[in-house]
Amino acid sequence: MTKKLVLIVLVLSSLPIIIKAEDEKKSYFTATVNYSTNSVWEGRSDSIITPYIGTTLGYHFKFGGYINGTLNFYPNRKDNVLDQSILQAGYDFTLIKDKLKGALSYSAYFNSKYSTQVRSEIQGVTSAGLSYDAKIFEWSVNADYDFGNKSDFTLTSSLSRWIQVFSKGNHTLSVNPTVSGFAGTQNLYAEYLKNRVNKIKLHGKKAGTTAASTTSTVQTSEYSQFNLVDIDLALPVGYSYHDLSFSVTPTYAIPLHVQSGEFTSHPFYLNFSVEYKF
Repeated sequence: MTKKLVLIVLVLSSLPIIIKAEDEKKSYFTATVNYSTNSVWEGRSDSIITPYIGTTLGYHFKFGGYINGTLNFYPNRKDNVLDQSILQAGYDFTLIKDKLKGALSYSAYFNSKYSTQVRSEIQGVTSAGLSYDAKIFEWSVNADYDFGNKSDFTLTSSLSRWIQVFSKGNHTLSVNPTVSGFAGTQNLYAEYLKNRVNKIKLHGKKAGTTAASTTSTVQTSEYSQFNLVDIDLALPVGYSYHDLSFSVTPTYAIPLHVQSGEFTSHPFYLNFSVEYKF
């Protein structure tokens, strides 16, 4: 573990030499509060609507690296409200000024053993991405390797168009219509479906209640195939004033290759975010 940590530190520290970050960048902190009306992952969710609140504290280095810590709370629960925490380290860089940018990151997930939220089987995510600004639109592609008891590889491709609606002084209002496609395997989602009932029963015993008997019929072979699994239509709206920014993002998810026993009846959700940079 120590050798791996030293290797990560050496790689991150050498990146500014390999790819020069923008000179005008300065180090800063960010504090973010996020609220989502439902926990949705690639068009899939739990059997009931599961809103959550996320709080994130991050530090961004002037060379482009950053570290974040996130706590996710699920307010509609009587206990185990703090269900998930995430530690993330990454690096954002520019390959061609105002044209081509890249990003690398690693995220470690820590979930409650009783968690039934849709991402509860993820233990870590390694991610690499590129984005290209073609003026009339921005195209991005991202490759994720997710792992837990099983592993998944996912490719995400997005087209977006940033539109500045209003700008006066330090006030800026913008919209960014986006369409995204997700293709990959879903082994970890299959693990979630298989383990969900047992977690409900385990939590019921802890709480002194009895969960209804249910048998999982997940066909794991279907989830090991690489497929187009979801298309998302989103319309982020953002407002910024000095170092304070607000955003609301309505998203409509269109799940594809849906198997029997999946939960896809709540495709529309909203995400609200407030961020302060200091």
